Amino acid sequence: MLHRRDQRRVQRFPVRLPLFELNGQPAPDSYMVDISSLGAQLESPMSFGVNVPVDFVVRFPWMENELRLGGKIRWVKPLIGKPGRFRMGLSFFNPYWELDTLAREGKLPFDTIAAPPNNIQ
Repeated sequence: MLHRRDQRRVQRFPVRLPLFELNGQPAPDSYMVDISSLGAQLESPMSFGVNVPVDFVVRFPWMENELRLGGKIRWVKPLIGKPGRFRMGLSFFNPYWELDTLAREGKLPFDTIAAPPNNIQ
């Protein structure tokens, strides 16, 4: 039986930005692979359980400083063909509305930092 995906409430933006920290620990080889104002998708060799709170540090190209974001893990799946790597979806504790504002104003340079479509699962 196929499940129909619900229509998304906000636009998602594909990216591939390295994470500096994940739950207070260095996060080598960990990335944010998409983001919306309500959540993000992370890829990492670290895995967390569903409903576990996490925070991470990332830097957007248009910012001078790193940004700490936090949320709750909503789903986790192992990456096929990449043993020991996981993809995790999380919803932010506080919506990141600035992202939508920048998108409406055409000020998001995501087209220059997005991973090629075949790298986004």
